[in-house]
Amino acid sequence: RREGSIQEGVLRAGTSSNPFPQTAIIQLLGNRGSPVLKLGNHRNAGSKVLVVLGALELFGIPQSVSQSHVHLGATVYPWESTITLDQDVEWKAGHSIVIATSDFDYEHS
Repeated sequence: RREGSIQEGVLRAGTSSNPFPQTAIIQLLGNRGSPVLKLGNHRNAGSKVLVVLGALELFGIPQSVSQSHVHLGATVYPWESTITLDQDVEWKAGHSIVIATSDFDYEHS
Protein backbone atom coordinates (compact mmCIF):
# COMPACT_ATOMS: atom_id res chain seq x y z
CA ARG A 1 0.00 0.00 0.00
CA ARG A 2 1.64 3.19 -1.19
CA GLU A 3 0.37 6.70 -1.59
CA GLY A 4 1.96 9.47 -3.60
CA SER A 5 4.98 7.59 -4.90
CA ILE A 6 6.00 5.98 -8.15
CA GLN A 7 7.77 2.63 -8.14
CA GLU A 8 9.34 0.92 -11.13
CA GLY A 9 9.45 -2.84 -11.43
CA VAL A 10 7.12 -5.73 -12.17
CA LEU A 11 3.55 -6.21 -10.98
CA ARG A 12 2.94 -9.93 -11.40
CA ALA A 13 0.18 -12.36 -10.51
CA GLY A 14 0.91 -15.89 -11.71
CA THR A 15 2.89 -17.01 -14.75
CA SER A 16 1.91 -18.64 -18.04
CA SER A 17 2.93 -22.05 -16.65
CA ASN A 18 1.52 -21.41 -13.16
CA PRO A 19 -1.58 -19.17 -13.39
CA PHE A 20 -2.87 -17.32 -10.32
CA PRO A 21 -5.91 -19.43 -9.25
CA GLN A 22 -7.74 -16.87 -7.13
CA THR A 23 -9.15 -13.38 -7.57
CA ALA A 24 -6.50 -10.67 -7.44
CA ILE A 25 -7.76 -7.38 -6.05
CA ILE A 26 -5.90 -4.14 -6.68
CA GLN A 27 -7.56 -1.47 -4.57
CA LEU A 28 -6.94 2.14 -5.59
CA LEU A 29 -7.49 4.42 -2.61
CA GLY A 30 -8.38 8.09 -2.67
CA ASN A 31 -11.12 10.52 -3.51
CA ARG A 32 -11.60 13.67 -5.59
CA GLY A 33 -9.54 15.59 -3.05
CA SER A 34 -6.54 13.27 -3.24
CA PRO A 35 -3.36 14.49 -4.94
CA VAL A 36 -3.39 14.07 -8.72
CA LEU A 37 -0.56 12.19 -10.44
CA LYS A 38 0.98 14.54 -12.99
CA LEU A 39 2.34 12.91 -16.15
CA GLY A 40 3.94 15.99 -17.72
CA ASN A 41 2.94 17.99 -20.78
CA HIS A 42 0.02 19.37 -18.74
CA ARG A 43 -1.55 15.89 -18.51
CA ASN A 44 -2.89 14.43 -15.28
CA ALA A 45 -3.58 10.75 -14.65
CA GLY A 46 -6.02 11.37 -11.81
CA SER A 47 -5.95 10.48 -8.13
CA LYS A 48 -6.78 6.77 -8.42
CA VAL A 49 -4.71 5.26 -11.19
CA LEU A 50 -2.37 2.34 -11.75
CA VAL A 51 0.59 3.41 -13.89
CA VAL A 52 2.97 0.66 -14.94
CA LEU A 53 6.55 1.82 -15.53
CA GLY A 54 7.99 -1.66 -15.76
CA ALA A 55 5.95 -4.74 -16.59
CA LEU A 56 2.39 -5.83 -15.82
CA GLU A 57 2.09 -9.61 -15.96
CA LEU A 58 -1.31 -11.04 -15.02
CA PHE A 59 -1.91 -14.73 -15.64
CA GLY A 60 -5.15 -16.25 -14.44
CA ILE A 61 -6.99 -19.49 -15.03
CA PRO A 62 -8.19 -19.50 -18.67
CA GLN A 63 -11.90 -18.93 -19.07
CA SER A 64 -14.08 -20.11 -21.92
CA VAL A 65 -15.24 -16.62 -22.82
CA SER A 66 -14.99 -15.99 -26.54
CA GLN A 67 -15.88 -12.29 -26.36
CA SER A 68 -13.52 -10.59 -23.92
CA HIS A 69 -14.03 -7.10 -25.41
CA VAL A 70 -17.31 -5.84 -26.82
CA HIS A 71 -18.82 -2.39 -27.30
CA LEU A 72 -21.91 -1.04 -25.61
CA GLY A 73 -24.97 -0.80 -27.81
CA ALA A 74 -26.32 2.17 -25.86
CA THR A 75 -25.20 4.62 -23.16
CA VAL A 76 -25.25 3.26 -19.60
CA TYR A 77 -26.04 5.51 -16.66
CA PRO A 78 -24.93 4.83 -13.05
CA TRP A 79 -28.45 4.12 -11.81
CA GLU A 80 -29.20 1.49 -14.46
CA SER A 81 -29.06 -2.25 -13.71
CA THR A 82 -28.94 -3.55 -17.29
CA ILE A 83 -26.73 -2.88 -20.29
CA THR A 84 -27.19 -3.27 -24.05
CA LEU A 85 -24.28 -4.63 -26.09
CA ASP A 86 -23.61 -4.33 -29.80
CA GLN A 87 -23.41 -8.14 -30.18
CA ASP A 88 -24.53 -11.34 -28.50
CA VAL A 89 -22.22 -12.78 -25.84
CA GLU A 90 -21.89 -16.09 -24.01
CA TRP A 91 -21.24 -14.66 -20.55
CA LYS A 92 -22.52 -16.59 -17.56
CA ALA A 93 -23.92 -15.52 -14.20
CA GLY A 94 -21.03 -14.77 -11.85
CA HIS A 95 -18.69 -13.42 -14.54
CA SER A 96 -17.36 -9.95 -13.84
CA ILE A 97 -17.43 -7.13 -16.37
CA VAL A 98 -15.78 -3.72 -16.53
CA ILE A 99 -17.33 -0.75 -18.29
CA ALA A 100 -14.75 1.89 -19.13
CA THR A 101 -15.17 5.47 -20.26
CA SER A 102 -14.77 6.10 -23.98
CA ASP A 103 -12.67 9.25 -23.62
CA PHE A 104 -9.50 10.30 -21.84
CA ASP A 105 -10.98 12.61 -19.18
CA TYR A 106 -10.15 11.03 -15.81
CA GLU A 107 -13.17 12.74 -14.26
CA HIS A 108 -15.44 10.55 -16.43
CA SER A 109 -14.24 7.30 -14.88
